[in-house]
Amino acid sequence: MANSFSILILILFIHLLHNSHAQPSSLSKHFTQRVEQHDQSFLRSQDQTFSCGFYPVGTNAFSFSIWFTNSTNKTVVWTANRDSLVNGHGSEISFQHDGNLVLRDVNGSTVWSTSLISFPASTLSLLNNGNLVIISSSSTIWQSFDSPTDTLLPDQPLTKGIKVISAMVRGGISSDGTWEVTWQAMRQLCYVHGLCGENAVFLGALEILIIVAGWWYLFKGTDVPKSVEEGYKMISSQFRKFTYSELKEVTGKFKEEIGKGLSGVVYRGVLDDKRVVAVKKLSDVKQGEEEFWAEVSVIGRINHINLVRMFGFCSESKHRLLVYEHIENQSLDKHLFNNNMKLQWNDRFKIAFGTAKGLAYLHHECLEWIIHCDVKPENILLTRDFEPKIADFGLAKLSKRDGLGFNFSHMRGTMGYMAPEWALSLPVTSKVDVYSYGVVLLEMVSGCRVSGGLNDGNGRDLRSLRKEVKQVLASGDISSIMGLVDMRLQGQFDPEQAAAMLRVAVTCLEEDRNQRPTMDEVVKVLMAFEERKEYSSNSW
Repeated sequence: MANSFSILILILFIHLLHNSHAQPSSLSKHFTQRVEQHDQSFLRSQDQTFSCGFYPVGTNAFSFSIWFTNSTNKTVVWTANRDSLVNGHGSEISFQHDGNLVLRDVNGSTVWSTSLISFPASTLSLLNNGNLVIISSSSTIWQSFDSPTDTLLPDQPLTKGIKVISAMVRGGISSDGTWEVTWQAMRQLCYVHGLCGENAVFLGALEILIIVAGWWYLFKGTDVPKSVEEGYKMISSQFRKFTYSELKEVTGKFKEEIGKGLSGVVYRGVLDDKRVVAVKKLSDVKQGEEEFWAEVSVIGRINHINLVRMFGFCSESKHRLLVYEHIENQSLDKHLFNNNMKLQWNDRFKIAFGTAKGLAYLHHECLEWIIHCDVKPENILLTRDFEPKIADFGLAKLSKRDGLGFNFSHMRGTMGYMAPEWALSLPVTSKVDVYSYGVVLLEMVSGCRVSGGLNDGNGRDLRSLRKEVKQVLASGDISSIMGLVDMRLQGQFDPEQAAAMLRVAVTCLEEDRNQRPTMDEVVKVLMAFEERKEYSSNSW
């Protein structure tokens, strides 16, 4: 039946399409388009059927895609960067002088490229059949038809070794792979809608045919093709939805507790592929299935060296769990406030700088701007090399990029690290994270708690310490600044780095949030001192 179904679809397409010999629209020289111009097509086929360019996927997420020009919802037929979307500000697509088509994100990194050897005299064309091609010396050296995503067009061959894989959809892909087959059939129906417009008899008959075929595929009970199974495993290994029973087995019935906080308990687990993970059982999470999936799917796409990577989640009945990479060297507070552990100065500065970069990414660069709302040493995890990774940012609310802030029904965060606007019921912006970061900086320099009620009697009052730091910085007295630095270091620190950290800290702790810097600005200040490796307490 599978072959008959495919043949019937092919015959229907042949009857629908007419042969076209029109010349395609082309680019034959270096050309760049920025994502801010996404309302303009990068290329359009000669007969106007297909367009390609930046396609909006979310609030601030874009793909480089090909779609039907005149379809109501811009039905997409091919995407270059389906699983690595780019930022809505500063990203660009360029047809370069060496003949390559290159897609870059806002930070300049290459997200996708045709990866050809140099062909300077090449031409980029979007053909009437929807195929995006690069031609050199009358020969096609690259074409989008060779790397389909989830849709096959009528003239597009499906040769041995080429896979058509559906995108990750809400709720995930069924483990037996059958969703893939039915989903592809429905995509073909969308394609026919684009071609046929309002034709109530043909589409109705075709819809019935596809539905019947889909049900047959779902319940035929035969083995799943190996290619489909491999495709599912590849997708699910990156970011997936776990069942509660899976995570119960992974953690040995939640046996080994490795962390605990207001948001829940964290357990150690080992996945089938031997990856060690941290599984967090969330408490007091009231989001429904759809809302929870929407939030964690955005977090799951975030990838930064200074942010803990999320591998997946579980949303089943009353259970809400998150699966993270396991960071082996515990959290910053264990190293900073434990008298039996001595955190060296170079590691302290590395942690301060890396944490700033992670927060700057959340606030300014990732596809959906995110406010952490609970920055503190307990949420800064350390790798074996003392590289910081911010944890629990997935529990924060997502902030609209062009908004003035958002309100919570109750205060979030940890007492002592919370900005004044929480108590004043002001709209919450990224500046609450900046304030908390300032508190953490003072703690990293001094080596003791300065956050009020959390200290054990050995801490410092935040207001009085901030006042003292400002006086010391104004005086420039080297002996005074040494009195602010953790005594356990015994003078082994870089005075200029310490001064820079203290200056940033007091500015971050301004009562008026408008006077606080952004995390981007903090990164720029600390970057100027990042390469200093020699520590001298004799000059400042």
